[in-house]
Amino acid sequence: MLRSIVFTGLILAAAPAAAQQVQLPPGEGRDIIATACTQCHALNFPTSLREGPAGWRFHVEDMILRGAQIKNSEVETVVNYLASNFGPGVNIPPPATRVSLPEGEGKQLVEQRCSTCHELSRVGDARLARQDWDRVVAKMVSIGAPLTDDEAKTALTYLQKNFAPK
Repeated sequence: MLRSIVFTGLILAAAPAAAQQVQLPPGEGRDIIATACTQCHALNFPTSLREGPAGWRFHVEDMILRGAQIKNSEVETVVNYLASNFGPGVNIPPPATRVSLPEGEGKQLVEQRCSTCHELSRVGDARLARQDWDRVVAKMVSIGAPLTDDEAKTALTYLQKNFAPK
């Protein structure tokens, strides 16, 4: 349930970018996505998410449950297309704005590891309670964020200290 809420929030957060026309890279699965996904939203969603195969599989299956017209036989094709074109560190557009994070232990980890999948503005704009940062970092690690356990703790402490509610 929480993953669905987070995903829905990410889609809604990306809505202002919908005005930009997103061109999907060529490849097997592109036409399925272009048809099935645009029934409900703009195609800016893959550029805002950077999931590995497990994360994309979750989203595809969740969207099928919500009514996306993707056949069971097409799921692997769609997941492979999304992971290979919009996975961590793949086809990341240049940041729309330059974000300067506060100094402190963990800053470099957040800048390097989080930007593998996200623009840093997502971090800079977030104001979350300690327990919410716990959940976010745990989720990111569970879906493939390139952080060791010690690095995740350092990044978590940095985020909790610098990006708490004002």
